[in-house]
Amino acid sequence: ILVGVDLSSGDRFAADELSAATQEAIDQSLVLGKSLGAKLTFFAGIDVCAHTEELLAADAEHLRATVDDEALKVLEHIKQRADAQGIQAESKFSHGHGWEQMIRQVIRDDHDLVIIGTKQHTALGRTLFGTTGTKLLRYAPCPVWVTKPGLSDLSEFDILVADDLGDVGFQCLRMAINGGQYFSTRTHVVNVIEEDKKGLF
Repeated sequence: ILVGVDLSSGDRFAADELSAATQEAIDQSLVLGKSLGAKLTFFAGIDVCAHTEELLAADAEHLRATVDDEALKVLEHIKQRADAQGIQAESKFSHGHGWEQMIRQVIRDDHDLVIIGTKQHTALGRTLFGTTGTKLLRYAPCPVWVTKPGLSDLSEFDILVADDLGDVGFQCLRMAINGGQYFSTRTHVVNVIEEDKKGLF
């Protein structure tokens, strides 16, 4: 399981205090890792602003080492939480857009599932998943679990599987069934058949 960790906080390179959305993703991954015996990879894509890129270019050796050290410190702290529960885990990071780096990581290590947190959406729904979540849902070559703050109890929950009746849909359905065996879940499967303008298939 690849767990996305958002280290950004304002103008800082990495945050010791993670957002509620990221904390929720970590918490859910620990529950799944413990229940399924899965290996967790806590991963951060470090994307800095243009001004910071200029600073890094001017003093690349010192500043990049500082950024990397801060990222490693936070990720190692998260990994220790998994270690304390007997969950196999590792931490990794790379520089670049978070969603792009996460997809590269999925391809490199052939992850089965990605878990990320999302911000609470506004009344207009503009931040329902955020840029990272939306990109991963569209382009990741594996199922993506986008969780949100407040979902702390996995003892009872509903799973909705959007099945396209293809290989990806089958993979999602298999994962929902396998994972659901460890919790009190209800699994719903939906398939949409598109019609043309005349109402015919």
